[in-house]
Amino acid sequence: MDMATAPAHAGAFDWDRLAACHRAGRAVCLPAPPLWPIASAYRLAIAICRPSRAGIRFFSVPALRFFAGDTEIRAPGALLPDARDASAGAYLRRLAAECPDAPAWLDIESPLVVDPATWRDVRGFLSGWCERLGCPVRPVASHLLLGRFRRNTNDRTAATLLLPLLGQVAVTQGAGGDTQRVAPGQLLYRPPGEAVEVAEDVGGVALRLDIPVQRTASTRELIALFASLVQPERYPQGLVPYLPATPACAADGAIVLPDALARDVEALGDFAAGPNAELAQRVQWIARASACALEPVPGCAEPPDLAPGDRIRSAPGTRILELPAGEGTRLWAINGHTLAVEATPGSRRLREALMRGGSSTVAALCGSEPALRDALAQLCAARGVEWTAADRAGGV
Repeated sequence: MDMATAPAHAGAFDWDRLAACHRAGRAVCLPAPPLWPIASAYRLAIAICRPSRAGIRFFSVPALRFFAGDTEIRAPGALLPDARDASAGAYLRRLAAECPDAPAWLDIESPLVVDPATWRDVRGFLSGWCERLGCPVRPVASHLLLGRFRRNTNDRTAATLLLPLLGQVAVTQGAGGDTQRVAPGQLLYRPPGEAVEVAEDVGGVALRLDIPVQRTASTRELIALFASLVQPERYPQGLVPYLPATPACAADGAIVLPDALARDVEALGDFAAGPNAELAQRVQWIARASACALEPVPGCAEPPDLAPGDRIRSAPGTRILELPAGEGTRLWAINGHTLAVEATPGSRRLREALMRGGSSTVAALCGSEPALRDALAQLCAARGVEWTAADRAGGV
């Protein structure tokens, strides 16, 4: 395995080398820019854990899981981080003291969905992967790990980017393979397959990004998409059909498919062959590509009521992707959200101006076109552009 550490350039990352290692199936450790200050990550962990003090809530996003050795603890209570721990280091030391006999750690899945600023930074970082290797057709899963975690995996469906925020993590790739220790300021790329990850000493804090690589994922993604769109039409009240416990048989002994299932198959086939299937794919794909597949994405804020004198500034890393969506309509996607706009010279100029960056007034960007102002308000709600009301615009 290629485990050497490459020379660093301030603020840069060697995506070309990582892409080469990914294609070759080799692990590599590289200097990485700071994506998430440990103090900010720890404050977010406290906030996420607050509703779960009396017991972990299931089917929620972000999702919490707490482990002690090989056991998952469903009600960790005081073992979760809280304000009594002045820092992430203090929490790690307390957790190690309270659980001395076995590694104990907290796994927060999808933490970035409630931190739009950090989500945007990580999305911007992942754009380097997408530019060189393509955007994954399935979502990139994010995890915030805190504690003395020990993770054994044989996952061949995803590659991993591991970024320690505090402490060291030792990673062994494959049975009897080399062990690499990765620390803050570094990123470890781990190809799919057998591996062991261990946070050493009193533990650590790390951000892990799992990037799907399974070749059959695109077909499953289409089936799930089409089924989700057909389901409300077939069962508008959300009811679940009940079928006979004993399947009916035809005269020749063959099992007869119940009518409800036969209609489901027919409805799914009709949708897949109809005109809306491609549009549904376009909407989902352009949204995912605009998010660099880092999902779930933070929800939209309330659209502002824009005035002509309000000032607009493109947010860092603004990317407004565009696709045709029928006669006279374009699809725009930003930060994982989509909107339909009329294909007019004004909408083209608005998108081009925002992509160039800089600061402008609403009047300069939209003129007197209400449709453009509405589209701009939706882009503000998706956090793709920033706005300042006219009476506070002096410092913009």
